[in-house]
Amino acid sequence: MLRNILIIVYVAVGLFVANSHHYFSHLNSLTSVLSALLAVVLWPLILLGVNLHITSKEHHMHPTLAASLLPPSSAAAQCPSSGSSASS
Repeated sequence: MLRNILIIVYVAVGLFVANSHHYFSHLNSLTSVLSALLAVVLWPLILLGVNLHITSKEHHMHPTLAASLLPPSSAAAQCPSSGSSASS
């Protein structure tokens, strides 16, 4: 009985902490739902400053940095400022 109460309290605190750190604000993708579930279960890490938002690398990357990580043939097509101009 006490174990069940402790689990309910742990999950309730996790829901509160996750909500206060905006893990439930945009639940429109699988990664955001997984981030919210991780935040509820691992809420002590959030209090220690760990960011549990799951995102792709390209999501928060500067466009030129993302283009530099592409293979050379793709990078030239993605970055219009690189390469020579055809007009003279």
